[in-house]
Amino acid sequence: MFFGLTRRNLQPELLDQPGVPEDVHRSALKGLERVNLICGTGAIAWKAIEPLARRNDSRPLEVLDIACGGGDVLLDLQRRAARSGANVNLTGYDMSETAIAYARESSNHGIDFQVCDIFENFPPKRFDVVMCSLFLHHLDEKHAVKLLRIMSATARRLVLVNDLIRSDWGYAAAQIVLRLISCNRIVLADGPQSVAGAFKLPEVRRLLQVAEIPDATIRKIWPFRFLLSWSPQASELCELVADDRFPAIRVATP
Repeated sequence: MFFGLTRRNLQPELLDQPGVPEDVHRSALKGLERVNLICGTGAIAWKAIEPLARRNDSRPLEVLDIACGGGDVLLDLQRRAARSGANVNLTGYDMSETAIAYARESSNHGIDFQVCDIFENFPPKRFDVVMCSLFLHHLDEKHAVKLLRIMSATARRLVLVNDLIRSDWGYAAAQIVLRLISCNRIVLADGPQSVAGAFKLPEVRRLLQVAEIPDATIRKIWPFRFLLSWSPQASELCELVADDRFPAIRVATP
């Protein structure tokens, strides 16, 4: 059951390859929606975003989701904002035309989905919250650092990164659980590969140091994931990430 994932095994994932048939791609996006639903990805993000949205009485809270895929996390945030009466403007970037087309079809209105390669096209404006889910592990260290720098430069209030922690147990869980919720060959292959290519927490801390992002907070979250939070306003960040169930690790950089 154990695989000795002491080093990253970063390999191209099937969903990232050109030429994936559209029907297979869309089926994979549907499978990833189930993963995010089970893991509570939208709920975790909303817990940090909601207090900011409630304080923004004079204007909508601007939220950008980088590598938004099929847009299911933003759709979840939209529903939660509507239920709570919070005023938010949601934007999703993804470099996949298929993913953005799928996201636009799934959204009735109110979310701005755009085809965009974040490494080629720097966001044209700043957002209150800049987030990404399950994207960091796709990147080599150079591009991971660049992503963190782009996010910190673009965010006025909060950066959120929700991603996998590389571990033997996480790898085994991905192999077992994904077979219960999806039969898509891409989901079944890419899930365990994502864990093998993910960062361990000391490696994430090193990325933050190289990116020169001070006083970020990293918290382990279920299942086999971490939530990285950073804000230019340190006192606000402490309030947003407070959770006695999951002790936070503060990462102070020079």
